[in-house]
Amino acid sequence: TARPWADILGSGAEPERLRERGTAEDKAQIRGYAAQYAKGIAVVLQSVPRPMLLLFKTNDCLRHAERQLSSGVNSFLITLRFCIGSILKET
Repeated sequence: TARPWADILGSGAEPERLRERGTAEDKAQIRGYAAQYAKGIAVVLQSVPRPMLLLFKTNDCLRHAERQLSSGVNSFLITLRFCIGSILKET
């Protein structure tokens, strides 16, 4: 979401609170979180299967492209469709 954790947990159900603002303050806060929790994040990611890591990174890259291009395409649904198709082929 590229938002500070306090905004995500904040009260209220409105989706606007989760929209990326991209302010210098938000970016600094997120960098601070990353530095503080880097070792813990690395430990968790080591236990995640490689295909899931690829899926996480793909989702991240597609969301970034959507934001930059202001596209109306929902890459999450497209990725989901292909993942489900792949799982069905394997079973």
